[in-house]
Amino acid sequence: MAWCVVLWSGRLQAQERSVEFYQGPLLAPGEVIGRGGTFVGFASGAAGMHFNPASVAARTIYNCHDFSEIDFSIDRYVLGLLGDKRLDIDNDGRANGPQDNTVFALVGFDLVHGRSGFGARASAQNYTVCTQEPCRGKNVARYNLTVAGLAAGQNFYDDQIIVGVELDVPVALVGRSSERKRFLMGVGGIVGAVWRPNDADYRLGASLRSPMRLWRLPGGPKDRPGFIYPRTVEVPWELAWGGAISFGPRPFNPAVPPGHEQTGADFGFDRRYLLLALDLFVTGRTHQTTTVESWLHQDFRPSGQNLTAGFRLGAESEVWADVLKLRAGTYLEPARAAGVDDRWHGTGGFELHLGKWWIDWSFNATVDLARDYDNILVTFGSWH
Repeated sequence: MAWCVVLWSGRLQAQERSVEFYQGPLLAPGEVIGRGGTFVGFASGAAGMHFNPASVAARTIYNCHDFSEIDFSIDRYVLGLLGDKRLDIDNDGRANGPQDNTVFALVGFDLVHGRSGFGARASAQNYTVCTQEPCRGKNVARYNLTVAGLAAGQNFYDDQIIVGVELDVPVALVGRSSERKRFLMGVGGIVGAVWRPNDADYRLGASLRSPMRLWRLPGGPKDRPGFIYPRTVEVPWELAWGGAISFGPRPFNPAVPPGHEQTGADFGFDRRYLLLALDLFVTGRTHQTTTVESWLHQDFRPSGQNLTAGFRLGAESEVWADVLKLRAGTYLEPARAAGVDDRWHGTGGFELHLGKWWIDWSFNATVDLARDYDNILVTFGSWH
């Protein structure tokens, strides 16, 4: 195996390399990470439209009488706070140095109007790596990926089937700190659906993300001795499916009588519930790619050579009616890089109702822990 890896790396010395961007650790709002990343079958609100865009048209059970409804989420990640910041974010066997830095942020918004929904999201991920001392100028490599997405969804058959699509435009900016950066841009999409039988206590969903290839834009810098720019950035396809089941007196899929959404009638019910959810996913191959962190260090390790599979499992309960929700979960992060093992994550968190000012506000605190990885996430959003 070692000989094969050396041959693979050496064969690429004479050509520009491609970087595989695989989102191993969860990039999602706190409420989704707290449930172990489960969302494909649950699919409600702006929190995880990039897992299943059908969520933008899914009316929350607490607002099933409103003709229009908005939801949003703002998230900032704090990585490495619980350890010594020597994180292996890509799970490729290489830990970050003490002066390396990684920043993740995510915002999302959706509007449900009648039986249609529309959403927008943006995520930003910035990797900064010190390749050698002193840590300045050409000794600092940077990789920034920003993804903007627009989604639309529609309800069918009395809101029992919801279908959604999302168009994504990723832009990468890569290079050394003191030099011009190379821009790469691509386009891709996600389709998703949810089945939520009226008055039932379960939902089923599925989603498919297309592969994306980010090509370099004309006029960028060329390779230099000791530093090779990526030719492309490759995002693999992913197929996911999942389900959720709710226990307790709170209705999960309340039926809305025809025209009822325009009357403003008030639905009153007990808010107590226990939600259990499970997602399964398969991720496709990429061709002759390396991980982001390996490229930053110019130490090209093969990634994405095989199909990988994983799962996410989570639970959520409102333990104090209209005040406090608790969440817990786990997920398996498949290893994409050669020679490393899959990684288990444990997640948990809470959501606190802050009160109403124009909308009902909430505060989320979430943690995601794994081998060579920890993430503390704080979120402000809307309370449901």
